[in-house]
Parts: sequence; C-alpha cells; structure tokens
Amino acid sequence: MKKMLHILVSLTVLLAACTAQEEKPGAGLSLSVREVEFEGIGGDQKTVGVVSESPWYARSTESWLKVNRAAGQGGEEEKLRVSVDDNEDAAVREAIVRIRNVGGGSDSLKVIQAEGGAIHIIRGISSAQDLVDFAAAVNGNGSVAPYLVDGVVRLNNDIDVSSIHEWIPIGSRENPLIYDFDGNNKTIHGIHWSIDVEKYPSAGLIGAAEGIRIRRLTLGDGLIELAGSTTGKVRAGAVMGRAVDVTMEKVRNNADITVTATTLTGNGLIVGGLVGYLDPSSIMGGDIASTTACRNYGDITVPVVAQAGGLVGYNSGTIANCIYDAHLSCPSDASCGPGWICSFTKADMAKIYGNSGAGYVGDTPAMMRNSMFNCQEGYNPETNSVDWTQEAYYDWKAVDTRQLHAGAKFTHYSCTNIPREVFVLEVDLKNPGVEIASAYAGDMIPNPNGNANNNNGFKLRERLSDLCKRKRAEGQKILAGVNAGFFDSNDGITRGFHVEDAQPMYINNPDVVSSLTNHVWAFTVFKDGTASCGKKAFSGKLRMGGEEYPFYSVNDTILRHSNADYQANLYTSRYVRQPYASKPNILNKLALNVLYVICEYDSAPMTVNTGYAPAKVVAVADGRTKALTEAPYLTDAKRVGIALSGEMAEAWSSVKPGDKVELSCEIKVDGEVKPILTQVSTMYQIMTDGKDASNTPGASASLYTKYDPKTFPVVSRDLSKVWLVQVDGRQLWYSMGVKGYEIYRIAEKLGGWWVTCLDGGGSAAMWLFDDKGGSIVGRPADALGERSNMNYLLVREK
Repeated sequence: MKKMLHILVSLTVLLAACTAQEEKPGAGLSLSVREVEFEGIGGDQKTVGVVSESPWYARSTESWLKVNRAAGQGGEEEKLRVSVDDNEDAAVREAIVRIRNVGGGSDSLKVIQAEGGAIHIIRGISSAQDLVDFAAAVNGNGSVAPYLVDGVVRLNNDIDVSSIHEWIPIGSRENPLIYDFDGNNKTIHGIHWSIDVEKYPSAGLIGAAEGIRIRRLTLGDGLIELAGSTTGKVRAGAVMGRAVDVTMEKVRNNADITVTATTLTGNGLIVGGLVGYLDPSSIMGGDIASTTACRNYGDITVPVVAQAGGLVGYNSGTIANCIYDAHLSCPSDASCGPGWICSFTKADMAKIYGNSGAGYVGDTPAMMRNSMFNCQEGYNPETNSVDWTQEAYYDWKAVDTRQLHAGAKFTHYSCTNIPREVFVLEVDLKNPGVEIASAYAGDMIPNPNGNANNNNGFKLRERLSDLCKRKRAEGQKILAGVNAGFFDSNDGITRGFHVEDAQPMYINNPDVVSSLTNHVWAFTVFKDGTASCGKKAFSGKLRMGGEEYPFYSVNDTILRHSNADYQANLYTSRYVRQPYASKPNILNKLALNVLYVICEYDSAPMTVNTGYAPAKVVAVADGRTKALTEAPYLTDAKRVGIALSGEMAEAWSSVKPGDKVELSCEIKVDGEVKPILTQVSTMYQIMTDGKDASNTPGASASLYTKYDPKTFPVVSRDLSKVWLVQVDGRQLWYSMGVKGYEIYRIAEKLGGWWVTCLDGGGSAAMWLFDDKGGSIVGRPADALGERSNMNYLLVREK
C-alpha cells in the first residue's frame, strides 16, 4: 500500500511538472524509438519501450492522439501504447507525447499521421482475406487499423476459411496481439489448417496475445494440424497458443487438433483444446457459467508424451465454469500426460472450479482422476464435475471382503475413476442367526452433551466404537455397526423415533414431528424379516377403567414442563436425571407441577404394533397443587412413567396404586401396521421402487449442493436384504462424499430397490469386529476423529 501511495503521489507531482519543466534528457529515462507513424485511418496502436529508473508518466499534446498505456513503475522495460483517431483532414498532422519520471528525466515521442480526408472503410474482419491480412498486420506487416471497431477487433459475419491451408497465427511471442477480439457471436468455419510449429511455436488461430479480452467467438468443425519440428518449446491451442493477461469468455472450439511429424516430447510440447499456455494473470471463463463459459468440443490427438489438456495445456491462471466434451488422446510417462481440464497447473487450485467434463481421456471417460495429470495436491475434485450418469463413474474394485456371519458380509470398495471409498455391510434378514438392532449412546435418552452442538470428535457420550465394545463385553455378539439418525447434540435427542428391541425408546412430540417434515421417513426392520425405507406415523393410547386416552411422546424433552396441548407423555428408565457424574450441571429435568402415574408392566414392556401391554399402578406423585420437591425418576426397565397435566390429569386424579392400566404404541410405515423390531428416523427417500427419487429434497438441499460423507440403508426389492452403506468424504483425493443422485446409483449398483438417508458429515462411521476386538473402518471426516453420535445401528448375532 505504501508503494502504491508513493507512485500516486509521484505521478501527481509529474502531472504538475509536465507544464512547468523543460525536457531534461537522461536522468534514467530512455525510449526504444522517438518517432512513430500512423496511416490516416485511426484505431491502430503502436508500442514503444520505456526504460526508467523511477516511476514515469506520459501525456499527449493533442486530443486525437491517445495514450492507452500511460504510466509505469520503473525498473525493467515497460510499454507505452499510443493510438490515433481518423485523420479527416487532407494533410499530415503531428503531435507529441511527453514522458517524465520522478528523477526529473524527460523525453518525447513524435507521432506523425498521414493525410486522411474523406475516409470511407468498412471496419472489422469480413472475409478470409481480411483474416489473413489482419494476422499479417499484427505480425508486423501492415496496419491493423482497418480491422478495429472502436479499438476492438471484430468479426462482421461468419468467415469461411476453407481457402486457407497453411495458417500463419495472429501474433507471436515477439509481436503479440494487443487488441481486444470480439467474435460478435460469429463463426470461423471451414478450418483445415496446417501450422508449421518450427516457424510459429506459438500456434493457434491466435499465436500469442497479451493484455486482451477475447469473447463471443466460435471455431467451427475442422482440423488444425500442428506440423514440423523444433528444438524450442511449442505452445499450441485451437484458439490461442500463448495467453498472457488474457480474459477469454464465451469462446467455443469445435475444430480437432492433431500433432504430426514432431520430435518434441514431454513438457516441450504443450497443447490445449482452447489454449496451450495460460499465464497467472489470465482467466478462461468466469464466475457466471451461462454467460462466460468457454467450451471445447474438438478432439485432440498427440502421438507422443506431452502436456496435453482438454481445455488448457499448461495452466497458471484461472479456469472457471468451462466445458470439455471431446476425445483427448495422448500417452503419458511419470511426469507428463493428458488431463481434460489441463495437463499441468501451477495455479492456486482454488482458481480451477465449476468446470464440467464429458467425452474421454484416452479410453476412459472424463472423470475426476483424469481431470489433471499428476496435480492432485491441494486440488479439490468436488469443485468441478463430470457426467455422473455414466457407468464408469461408479466403477469400483473390492479391496477387502470379510464374511462376518452366514447372513452378514462386509466389503470395502475403492472407486476407480473418482476418489471415493465405500464401505458396505450386507445383511440377509431371512437368516435366523443375524439381525439389525438399534442402540442409544450410553443407553440413555435424552443424552445431552451441553456442548452448544459443537460436536467434532469425542464429546462425553459414547462413540460407535465405544458402544460396540461395551455391548460385546456385556455379552451381545456385535459384528458391526454404523451411525444412525440425525440429532441435536446439545439436548441429546434424535430428530425422530427410535425403536429398540421392539420397544419405543423415543417418540418426539407432535409439534416437533410436524416441524421436521424432512425427517418423516425411517429405516425400519420388522419382526417378519423384512425392511422398509418408508414414512412413519405414530399413535399412542392409554386405557384405564374402560376409557381410552392418547399419549403424545416417549422420553421427549417435553417432559421438562407441563403442556396444555399434549397432556400425557411417557418416560422410562432411559430418561436419566444426571447422565454424567463428572458433569453435575447437565441434567434431564422432569416437571415438578404435573401428576405422575408410575406403572409396572405385568410381563414384558410395551412393544410397537402388538396391541395393548397391561400394567398396574405402583406409585402416584401429584405436583399440581404443590410442586414436588423431586420428580420420580425410574431405574427399573419394567416400569413406565406417565406425566399428566390439564384435563387428562384431572381425569386421572383418582388413580391409585394397584389400578390397572394398558398401554399401546402404533407406528404405521407407509400406512402398514405390523410388529417392528428396529426403527431409526431418517431424512428423505432417495430411491423408490427401484427408481431415482433423489429430487425428493429439492434443489436447495445440501444433498444437491454438497458432497458429504454419508451413511444410508439400502433395501432389496423383496425387502429381505439390507445394505448398510457408509461413504467417506471431505478428504480431497482420499475420498469424495456423495450427493443424492450418487446415493441412488450406488444403491442401484448393489441391487437395491429403496434407499433413505441416515446422518452424514462428521457423524458418518462404520465399526467392524475383528480378532483384535474391533475398530472403525475408513476415516471419519471430523478433524478430531470419530464423533460422539446419538444413536446407532448394529449388526449382531441373535
């Protein structure tokens, strides 16, 4: 900033000095030439080298003489650019450009423009000959003025160049194109060119350009042959060979490129579908794909190892929102090879985004792994896209397979063409020796963390690996497990129902249910050995003295207070007052101003969709008139508490120990009622009756917009087989996450018919028992490792 202020102050001083000082040659200031000439027609631009030891500034003495690049910082040679308007007089005219620097040096450039008079000319490029003549002018053989419209090169109409066979590119490294190029939405067609790269190592329609904007141009179908051999470096692209400080927008190429008769290989041969070499200041495409996208549909054939790219050969700049849909053929070695975005990049990887690849690189469809050659470090493949409808996108190989049980198998798949690791538990529900169960961390609900939902890594409650090991130590034969439903970590509740060993361990109250419309689905395992990914609906009933009453929740935080709308709510021994002895401030409160009726089941506790379970009242605590000093928490799994308020409490006010009560829990799944063994709430249905339903969440949902680690259950067509799938993600070239459509395709590949989504992101995890006691497979995405989740699904022997 200080340097910029110094330059601004210096230039201000120079402006004042230009009128007050005489020329003082020397003082560290010199020009490459001191006189230039222009034709009568205006628009042309001349470049003069300026060498100055300090910042310099130039100004014109006449309004018709324009100084297009009028200042510099000093140091190495910089460029002063001047142009002229049309000379409408029938006489030669002259003007001076005065140059001064901070050191007091001064010099002048004399500008002479030929007579003009009545100038009548159609400006721009209108024919193939105009294109040839324009190239010659840029290369130093003539004036570019006739081809400029308001200082910009413009195509006036579509140009048929079928008469041109040997093409001399527009501009070279020594004489780059320095004028903006507006294709005017026109097409150059009939291309069948041969370019001698020995003479023109910067090869393409434009050989080299500097400091320009090129836009709205299409190269039609055809062929550009790069012929000849050279010991130097070749930079070639259909549109441009070498781009320095170039912005390219809405440029499309349909012409093929082929390399013939060259002895160059490796990084000496740089070929791109659009541009060969893109420097750090250059931008291809832009932030708005629909209006700035550049596209290459031309095939590229390079018979030797080279830096060959579908869009750019060698990139140091920005490539954004561009499209590749062609065939790139180029062999590779350890250091060089093809990539559909580019072969090699030296750019900040954040500058390569929004690009879309189709077509092929060699015999492989355009995929994440072949988007760039050997340039994976720091590059996030999720920022670009390919055609994910292709079968090759889902190609994988099994790198680990374990038969956990006759009815359960684990497979680790590693995707071939994209960075993705997929872990699958396949469970046969018809096998009598294995089942899918659910479990809460610590066997508690709620299970608060008091962590403001900052849930990275371990946070008090059990992780999947902790729970699996504990349950094995308790005698359960846990074979494997995955994370289950979505949850609120701070309060320690799941965002939907949880049925464990057929018992309703958590039912959230109707207000929460109605607000969480994206959680109306569930993964359900029925006692008859079938499974579902359908929608759930709860109905709870209490029966006493011949009367039937509703209850609204089980172990929900609504129990903290009385509720006028939902006047009966259940809780069990899972509702623990103080979950963690080390955290006495973390409590699950029960209201002290309600009527509590404590019941004990006659035999087994209430289970889902099996009718009424009889119980008898064992205790009553009434806090309605005078608040209780302590709520009646439960420790016996055979007991259930009924918290009553309002009119229901009044209706039950005469209840006493020994009275009979019956309790019923019904959960319909897609309208069907049958006994449920296991249920956890999920989010959305992604596959329905074997068809893609990934549009269920809507376009704004993260399943559309973000790749995330994900866990999801897949159910077979006959409902008897389940695949519990966990995909790692957020880890660049180790593993991308998935979006909704990819979940559908993975399910389809496995043979599934229904899919719904469990929790994902940092929660995604899978545990596997082994001869060392078991461990997490894959790599959880959280920076602190495996996350403390709320509930889990387990595969266990019966």
